[in-house]
Amino acid sequence: QRREHQTTQTLRPTMSRLLLLYLFIFIVSANTQDGGISTYYNAPSSGIGQTSFPRSGSIFWVSASGYLTFWGGIYKANATSDLVTWEDGNWKQSGDAYSQGNCVNGPGANPGKRHEAMSWSFTQLPNLGTVFMFGGYGTSCNNTSMDYYLDDFWKYTEDDGRWTKIFGIGPSARVGGATWSDGSNLYLFGGYCGTPSGQYLDDLWQYSIDNGWQQIDTNYQGASVPTGRRDSATWQIGDVVFIFGGQISDGQTTNDMWQFDIKGNYWTQLSDKTPPVYGAVGKISGGYPTPRSGCSTWIGSDGSLTLFGGTDTSKYFNDWWVAQVDSTGKYVWAWIGGSTTPQTQTVLQGTKTQIGARAFAASWNFQGNFLLYGGTGFGTSGNTPDTLGDLWTVNVTLPTLPTNQLSNVLQTALIASLVPIVVICVVVGGAIWMRRKKVSLRREIRKEVEMEAAGAIKSPGAGGVITPALAVSEEKVEPAVAPTSPRAASPNWGKEIVITNIQIETIIGKGNFGEVYL
Repeated sequence: QRREHQTTQTLRPTMSRLLLLYLFIFIVSANTQDGGISTYYNAPSSGIGQTSFPRSGSIFWVSASGYLTFWGGIYKANATSDLVTWEDGNWKQSGDAYSQGNCVNGPGANPGKRHEAMSWSFTQLPNLGTVFMFGGYGTSCNNTSMDYYLDDFWKYTEDDGRWTKIFGIGPSARVGGATWSDGSNLYLFGGYCGTPSGQYLDDLWQYSIDNGWQQIDTNYQGASVPTGRRDSATWQIGDVVFIFGGQISDGQTTNDMWQFDIKGNYWTQLSDKTPPVYGAVGKISGGYPTPRSGCSTWIGSDGSLTLFGGTDTSKYFNDWWVAQVDSTGKYVWAWIGGSTTPQTQTVLQGTKTQIGARAFAASWNFQGNFLLYGGTGFGTSGNTPDTLGDLWTVNVTLPTLPTNQLSNVLQTALIASLVPIVVICVVVGGAIWMRRKKVSLRREIRKEVEMEAAGAIKSPGAGGVITPALAVSEEKVEPAVAPTSPRAASPNWGKEIVITNIQIETIIGKGNFGEVYL
């Protein structure tokens, strides 16, 4: 009996040491680091077709076959209509580069040349390999007299390389609207139509196969909505969409930030137009981007939002920014690279390599990397903006949030990483206890273990529940005595039970995680 009691008593210090050691390793490994970017120029293979197809304002996606793909866009003031893919280290072109379009209802239909159209693509079934496109500025339906603002709606399917025009009443003609999808429905917000009098739009539309286009009213009961704008930076994480900046009038851009809840159909303003501050490069130091439009965007695996370049309608930028969530749920910005001086040229010189200032480039999240192609801006020479055709791979290093700004993501990661240790300790301890039970474990030790396990039934304020699986023992035991602690509220005190297993359902919540009792 003395040996059994001693084994149980030594188990707890061992468990405590494991937890303390794990926390120490976690804290030590969480050394602060400066944010930054590294770039790599992807030179096309020599001697295989055309080395690049300079383009700006294209629609772009990753094909079902895993190829970087873009369609249309503008090249030296001319709208285009060809399909270009990056395959085996080179660009490959298909289709007529300057088609006027054919709007027949059947085979042979194709959209006319255009740029700044709005598009939706998908990375999962059942819509993988399907791309939708709306509007833009160019020509359509064999009208060759001039380019104009378009309101036609198209679907492209990769398996047969076929365009299909979707007929019906929908949004007005426009360019530069923000787009997102919930997997079943397509959403379109804002944009710009230059005729008849130049309108910066603030309407929100939803498209579904069953109901077609429907306008969504988000301004009920005086709710705040973004002002009309075009070419905002857009990110989507699950059912939440973020938009930043955009052009709100002729010659004027903004740097406010908004969040849209897809399920609730409402907007939340995250920040108003804010005085720009660069702060210390690579650090969370109160920085905030300048007003701009036409930026390139990516989403990090941790939910961070990356932004590059853009234009304030008169100058082009090549600065890099990243937004991360702090402990209050607020996005905080950090400048992580690029120049504070607009109109910067591209440099291809070893460690001095940098991407030149530009806007309206194509950007992809692909195989864990950020990729950037083309746009309107500055190459390796010249003092005026041009249409570019360079492909870049970008790696982003996130700056460490201050200790008082650990994001919910990091808090969740910490708690989630503790769970395996907790489970191991409980399971190992339970196994030892069950083996000792077979050799008549002392009643007071059993009582002590039961009290500890029963106290884990609920973690106060945790946002999650730890639920023991309870089994009635064949052997009567003395009721456990409720201790003077928050665990006394447990409804299972005094029951004749034996804890045989503990199943952790979740202990992840927001804000205060409370205490977890074992």
